[in-house]
Amino acid sequence: TRCGVTNNGNQTCQSKTESRTKACAVGMIGSRIEKRTYQCITSVIGYWSSWQVSTNTCAYVPFTGVVTKVVDGDTLNVKTSNTTKVIRLAEIDAPEKCQAYGDQARMSLRSLLLQKTVTVTPQDTDSYGRLVAHVTGAHFIGTASAYQLQQGAAWVYDDYATDETFNALEQTAREQSLGLWALDDPMPPWEWRRGDYD
Repeated sequence: TRCGVTNNGNQTCQSKTESRTKACAVGMIGSRIEKRTYQCITSVIGYWSSWQVSTNTCAYVPFTGVVTKVVDGDTLNVKTSNTTKVIRLAEIDAPEKCQAYGDQARMSLRSLLLQKTVTVTPQDTDSYGRLVAHVTGAHFIGTASAYQLQQGAAWVYDDYATDETFNALEQTAREQSLGLWALDDPMPPWEWRRGDYD
């Protein structure tokens, strides 16, 4: 074998396909099937292609639990029957705890969710291992993300937002000077994390 190229000796090269099944990420159901092909260069030499996903049925499963802790304005802990999961609210970004309005944003989410039963609908997993999810509950309308925007306790996280109604919620809060929008010059948390300030 040289650089992925295999010499079959005196055997005639034959193209072929292999497949394998891979498990989904933690918290997902389904499976992922990957395939690769052996491609002939000459009558006796060929190489394997890289593995490619051919079928992906992996999907997150919504679950119910009780909110046991609100970490900040967009992060909370949800306890299920057998574990506690850290949830990052999808599509929004709230002030960090040590930012201006950070504590108020946390209290806003705390007043809505602490010790309440909620349904968590995961969308992704972030680089910290947190489930990025929409959180809903029987005691309020819409999602917790939308609620924080309505209260002026968060920004739409443009890099990750897909709900087209969220920009309107943020704009209404801005126009009414609600929450952080009453501050003179509120700084988006993604800029604060990069250190884009004097």
